[in-house]
Amino acid sequence: MTKFSPEEYDAWYKTPLGSLCDRLEKEAIFALFKPKGLVLDVGCGTGNYTLELAR
Repeated sequence: MTKFSPEEYDAWYKTPLGSLCDRLEKEAIFALFKPKGLVLDVGCGTGNYTLELAR
């Protein structure tokens, strides 16, 4: 398994492929949530989804 630092992980999402994956993942995941619903972030990753959910 390849291990990435948090900075490398976040940097990948700024690449063209990473940006596409990020958009598609968020569209799929956020379609499952209700507006103003409650979400528990268990602290996995660098907060990529948490920042969007907070908006």
